[in-house]
Amino acid sequence: PFAGAPLRDINGWRDQMFDLPGSSSATDSAGMRTDTGPPPREVCVLPFPYTDVLLQGETKQLRLYEERFIKLFEECLNDHSGVVAMGLLAESGIIQTVPLCEVEAYNTVDMFGSPSIFCSIRAVGRASLLELTQQEPYIKAVCVETMDKVPPNLELPSVVAGNVENFIVAISSLEHRLGLAS
Repeated sequence: PFAGAPLRDINGWRDQMFDLPGSSSATDSAGMRTDTGPPPREVCVLPFPYTDVLLQGETKQLRLYEERFIKLFEECLNDHSGVVAMGLLAESGIIQTVPLCEVEAYNTVDMFGSPSIFCSIRAVGRASLLELTQQEPYIKAVCVETMDKVPPNLELPSVVAGNVENFIVAISSLEHRLGLAS
């Protein structure tokens, strides 16, 4: 069902329009968005223990063999540009902030008469879950991607970093001189 589905990425997911009830963005008279944040988007949620959290850029190899997770994977590839959220489960429930992952590669095999999917996912972003919209046969949610705020002026941090580097070079030079003197 998804063997020929192209692998896409988070940019395809960001560009995708989801028809989510009650989540229409504020628009002006020309139909342009007036809110500044990213719009809510739908995402499939693959459950993991919170100890398995991935940091940005890290990868994880998975074997999916349960029918519900194979269906989740199919929807992820076909309807969500290969993006899936890591639903981190704690004792109190699912953690609201989730890593967003891209499916990097996958292979479908038939093992002992039932299909299995071996896949690799990479954490490429973060999102906040707003609402769980489906729990059976697998979890789907509405989320808003979390973006890091970059300071508009990086001059001061650059000056501080330069001063630290110069200080380390001076200390290294003094250590070398002390070594020669003894």
